Amino acid sequence: LPVLIDELGLGDHVTMTGQVPDAGPYIEQMDVLVNASDPEPFGIVLLEGMARGVAVVAVNSGGPGEFIRNGQTGVLASSGRPSALADALGPLLSSQSLREEIGTAGRDSFMCEFTDAVMRKRFFHQMQQVLDASGRAPASPASST
Repeated sequence: LPVLIDELGLGDHVTMTGQVPDAGPYIEQMDVLVNASDPEPFGIVLLEGMARGVAVVAVNSGGPGEFIRNGQTGVLASSGRPSALADALGPLLSSQSLREEIGTAGRDSFMCEFTDAVMRKRFFHQMQQVLDASGRAPASPASST
């Protein structure tokens, strides 16, 4: 890949970091975060980008389609083919205002649906529904021995 970067004359625009202990500072510097995995079971890196207000692009296969609203909170490419990814990226690369709009909406979505507090609340609500459906009351901490 470094050879291709040099061949394309992109050496001043591409940074190859390798594995880093905290990707957050790098994500914050991005204009667009692209996850080209096809299929992607979930895509937590996309949520990390959304949490930081970075516009995200992902393949509409697997998890990303479950939490990205195409054209609103992110952009979904029809496949992982380079042409499909380029089609998804094109409008974002040509419009700073669109990147900002999608980045802001993505952050808002993250804050409403994926913070630790929201996820815990949703989990415990689902557990309560399971308990209610089974007709069993949850055991109190004092009654367990």
